[in-house]
Order: sequence, then structure tokens, then C-alpha cells
Amino acid sequence: MRPALRRLLLRRTEPVPLNRILKSPTVWIRGARHVKCGFEIRGTEFRRNATLVASDHATVDRALAVLGSFNISHQESLKIRRWRERLNTFEQFELESDLDRTFNEGSRLVDDVRYCGDCQLWLELLRFRRRNYGVEGLTPIWNGMKRKDITLPTYGATAYEIWDNLLDLAFENSEVMKDLWQEAKRLKVSTGNSWPYLYLKILGHFLKSQPAQAYTWHSRLKKDFPPSPRLLKKLFGKIVGTEVALQVFKRIYIELAIRDMYDVIVSTFCENEMYAMALKWHNLLIRLNDLPSSSIVAQPLLHHLAVYGHEGQLMKLTKGMVDAGVSFARYIDTSVKQNTLISREMMNRLHGESHNITPKGFNDEFCARLFATRMFSVDMVINGLRVLGVELIGPLSLRQIASRSKKNEVIDPRSVVQYIERLHQAGISIGTSVFSRLVAKLATSDQRNVLNDVITCDLHPEAFEDWKLQETLLASFEKSGDQRQVIRTLAILMVDARKDNEQIVRWNLLLRSCLTRQDWKGTSQTIGKMFEKNIPMTAKTNGYVRICLLSRRQASRKPSTIDDLPRVISIWQGSLRLGGKLQPLAWVEVLRRLGMSGHLQEYESLALWLVAWYSDPVFRASQTGLTSQRRIADSVGAKIHKNLSKHHALHPLRLIFSANMQEAMVAWGFQATGMGDSAHKQNTQLALPADPIHAPWTWGLKMIAKLQACGVSMDRTKVASSCRKRLLALFGPGTSNRLVNRRVK
Repeated sequence: MRPALRRLLLRRTEPVPLNRILKSPTVWIRGARHVKCGFEIRGTEFRRNATLVASDHATVDRALAVLGSFNISHQESLKIRRWRERLNTFEQFELESDLDRTFNEGSRLVDDVRYCGDCQLWLELLRFRRRNYGVEGLTPIWNGMKRKDITLPTYGATAYEIWDNLLDLAFENSEVMKDLWQEAKRLKVSTGNSWPYLYLKILGHFLKSQPAQAYTWHSRLKKDFPPSPRLLKKLFGKIVGTEVALQVFKRIYIELAIRDMYDVIVSTFCENEMYAMALKWHNLLIRLNDLPSSSIVAQPLLHHLAVYGHEGQLMKLTKGMVDAGVSFARYIDTSVKQNTLISREMMNRLHGESHNITPKGFNDEFCARLFATRMFSVDMVINGLRVLGVELIGPLSLRQIASRSKKNEVIDPRSVVQYIERLHQAGISIGTSVFSRLVAKLATSDQRNVLNDVITCDLHPEAFEDWKLQETLLASFEKSGDQRQVIRTLAILMVDARKDNEQIVRWNLLLRSCLTRQDWKGTSQTIGKMFEKNIPMTAKTNGYVRICLLSRRQASRKPSTIDDLPRVISIWQGSLRLGGKLQPLAWVEVLRRLGMSGHLQEYESLALWLVAWYSDPVFRASQTGLTSQRRIADSVGAKIHKNLSKHHALHPLRLIFSANMQEAMVAWGFQATGMGDSAHKQNTQLALPADPIHAPWTWGLKMIAKLQACGVSMDRTKVASSCRKRLLALFGPGTSNRLVNRRVK
């Protein structure tokens, strides 16, 4: 072999050395077609000398001649997915996908032996039926696959989507479930392969919808389709907040030999403020020798017990962790992968991690210009950055990479995903900016139109980090009716939303948008739909309700109107019933306005409702009217006051009915007798009467006594002091400066 040819075959700077190509049954040529003659040609790209770039069939032949004489027919290279030319209109898709309807045999694509085994064709038909006819519309495709005896793929994105759609159909059709289960077992026996997510998909469905059958399916799946630790962690994340499902999962976990779940389970419970459940699972995990990777994982639970729990609980938990061998020393991850050579680069990286030194980056604007230059291919720039040791690129560079991924003037999500994977293979991260995470998310989920709008919009990537600006833009776009901009802005604001939480985030964003632009009709409609769909309001949204619906009030002055109070009270009560988050202190302003305006009957009604809500789980469960799952999530997870004594300084009732509030109640009872009709000329339009009730001066003392009987702590000193002040104003010498005190006297 000539020296020049030997050097060419052994060059490591090229993506794939030629000697590997010649030895492999698969050859990679950009833009070429499948060639069924002992090897295949698929789409990727090689560079000069070691690359074979083919964009037409003549170039394919020349490229094959370089590799050797393989005697391949030109017609064979034309067979690659010609079926796409027959799937351009709705009628063509309808004809090709309705496989249960009798048609001229042999005229459909799936009846052609050239395309029958192409899983991508079957996937396109599944997508069409799912998009237009829902899950039930997939039945003809599954029947056709059975008749053709199609072997389902088990790896890759195509396999994931096919199995995902077919299992959704199986969950609604027991016959399909039986057939699909038999197919999975047949594949396992005949090929030894199986779809890796089968256990997660089936158990995830049954644990959420039919927990009683979940363990039965676990028993069927555990032998031939056992879950990996990663899938078991994902499964747990889907069932948090469902008590029955957690009981079944506990039984499954104890039975399996996977003991790497502590970090996920305890952290998830603490993030959802389900501290009682976190403590129970902590004890179980420690008993089964499933230990945390570091004491840092258990810190939220330890902190909660230190503030709200008993000292004995904290001591017992800490002692148990120490006895189990959990280290409480500061944790620094300096682990090194096995078979990794110790180099200067690796030592520098470890040194940087220990001293909080960020990864080596590159000027984002200059890097973006490199990717934007058509003279250099994207792969060439990536290789150059790798040689320079760059570990991070910015959002401007990622935008230019995505812009180079256009097909027919539209950005192709699959090409973007491929470029991101090549960056990762080169050891280059796209960063954690909102823009980068959004582009990766949209490309992975194949949201072509939204991705195109994000890349081509005139916003600088730094503007994506400003949530306040994005919510303002959302309100502006909704006001102008620009739906494309609305969808893009929602995608930006929902970039970090979990899949099971997307609807809650979306509806809360739309409600805040209505409140921001003062669209009261839209606000009422949105709130009504949220209550119909059982979608709770977040703490931020409830804060917007207070700011936008309550009128401004000067300190120490009664409000100019109370027409807005019934609406706010109704919204907040409905929000709590649906499991929404509302700061207890928010009720203080509402109660203060009722008391200052003399509406003591409404004050008493609301106060007693709040006492029952924050102290009586039975009353709270009866008010929700939802499923037991939501009640559990509401009472155990979202409300930490359940674990607090009513006398604790941080209990909601102590925060609402503080010493100052009790002092004010005494004063309002005295002042109510002096309030006349002239003091309340406004007319309420909802639930409150037009005039306040003329209560006796002892109303405040009686109200405090009722609250004390319900378990609210009374501040005797403040109450006695307030009584003395009121009596002094009534019977003491001199005249008060306030009109209401003079009227009472």
C-alpha cells in the first residue's frame, strides 16, 4: 500500500476513517439513498479525501467507485422512501391509512413489498390517524401491521413513537392490549430485544388510572422486561401525590432489588412540601439500606424537622443516618470515570470545579459569526472549537447553528437535534440559558413552527431571561390578537414546566395576562374554565388577583369601595378548594377592609370559614369536592401547617388573627354602633349588603371568644389594652378627633 494512501486511511481528524468504512457493512454518504447490496448508504457528511459527498445519483455511483467495485444496480438506489411522493395531500393520507376499508389490493403503499417493512412509513400513518381521529383512529393501522406481520422496532426515536402510540390505543382496547403484549413477548423470545420503556409506559398508566391492576402488570413485566434504576425513578416522578399509587409503588420497590432511589424519592417529596410522607419513606429507605448519596439530599427534611418538628424526631433521624454510614462532611464531587487517563486537561477541570471556575468558553458573538459563515460547514466549526478546548457556546451561536438547519426555508428540528448531539460528542455544552433550553426542548419535541418563530424573532436571547418582560409581551400580543406571538411567548415562559404540569402553568399565565391588561370579561371566563378543569391557581397568580382586583387603600383609612371584595373572596376560596397556593397573610387585608367598612357579619362568616379551612382536615376535604388524590395532595403536600400546632407562631391562624387583628376587632365592635347609612353610600353588586350591620359594642369580644373556642390563641394583653382605649374614648374627658368615635360617644 502506498504511504500516502496509508496515511489517508489512518487519519484521525476526519469523522470516520476510511479503513473503518471499508471494513463496515454500512457506508455513510450525505444525500445518498439506501443501497441493498451488502451495505447501506445513509445520510451524514464526510469532508475532503475521507468524505464522500453525494447529492445526485451520478455522484453516488462515483462515490461507490472510490470504495470499490460492488456491482450495484442504479435502480436499487432509487428505492429509498419514494412513498413520500404519494403522501402530500389529506386524501392521499386518508387512503393509505384507512387499512380496514376494502380497496384495490396492492394499490396501497403498505402493500408494496418495497415499502411494507419501512417503519418510518408506518409511523407517518400512525401520526396522521392520531392527529385527525384520536387514539381510536389508530386501530386500522394496528390491524394492518398484524396482517402484514410487521416486526416492531425496539430502539431509536421511531420505535419510541410507534410503541407509545400503540400502547395508548391498547390502554383503551383490551384486545389490542393482549395482542401487543404477545408481540412484545414474541420479540423478546425471537430476537432477545425489547422496547426499553415498556415497563415505564405500562406501569405509569396503571398506577395513575387503575392502581389496583398495577401490581398485576408488574408481576408480568418484571421477569422479561425489568425496569432499570433510571426508569424506576421516572416512574416515581409520575405518581407523587397519589396515595393509592404510592402504596403500590412501595410494594414494587420493596420487591425489586434496586436500591438507588433515596435521592429521588425524598427530594421529590420535599420539593412538593410533603414532609410527613418524606419522613415515612426516609425510614423505609434507610431500613432497606438505600442511602442518600450525601447528607445534602436530606437537608430540606432535616431543616423542616428542626423548625416545625419535635427535637426527638430530628435526633432520631440524624442518628439513624450516621449509624447507616451517611457522611455529613462537605460533599465535593471529584469522581473520575474508570479507564480515564489522568491528563493536564482533566486536572485543570477538577481544579476548576473545586474552586468554582466556570468551563472554558468562547466569545459568543465571534463564535456566532463563525457558524454564520457559509464558507465553513457547521461540523468544521465544531471540530475547530473542540481543538481549541472550548467547552461552552452561547445562545447566539446556537441560533446561527439552528439557522443553518433550514430545509425549504423552514428550520428542521431533526437537524437541530443532530447538531446538538454533535456538540455533546465534541464535549461542548450549549449552556443553561433559557434560549438554549427552549431550542433544545422544541427541537426534541418536533415543534417545527414554534421553533422557527423562536429562531427568527427579533428578540435578543438575553430578553428570554426576563420573565417580567415576557409576561408583559404576552399581554400585549393577546390584546392585539397576534396568536403566533402568543404561542411563542407561552413556549418561552413554559420552558421549565414539567409535562404533567404544563396545563397548570399555561392557564395561570393566561389568567395573569387577562389581569394585566384589565380584561375583566376574559378574567371571569378564564377563571371559570380553570375551575371547570380543576386547575389550581399558583401563589403568583393569586398575588396578581390581589394587586389587580383590589382597589388602592391608604394606610389607616377604610377603603373607598368594597365592591371588589366578594369577587376576590370567591376566587381565593375556589383556588384553595382546587389545591392552589395562597399565602395566609393575603387574607389579612381582606378581613381588615371588611372590619373597617363595618361589614361585621361578612367578617365573621369569612373568619370562621378560614378557621375551619386551616384547622379541620375533614372540613377541607368536604370543601374540595375533588378526587381523593387531589385531596391528599392538597392536605398533605401543599400545606405545611398540617404539621404545626395551632399555637405555633408560623401557623396560618396565628398569622391571620394576630394580636393586632384581635385589637382591631375590639375597636370595630365599638365603632360599629356609631356607623350610619351616610358613611356607606356605595352599593355592592355581589354578595355584601349595601349597609353594614349595627352590631353591639361587644361584637369584637364575642368574635375573639368564638375564635378561641376553635383553637385560635388569644392575646389577653392586647385585647385588654384595646378595651381600655375604647372605654377611655367613650367615657373619658376630652373629645376624639375621629368622627366615628364622636358618634359612638
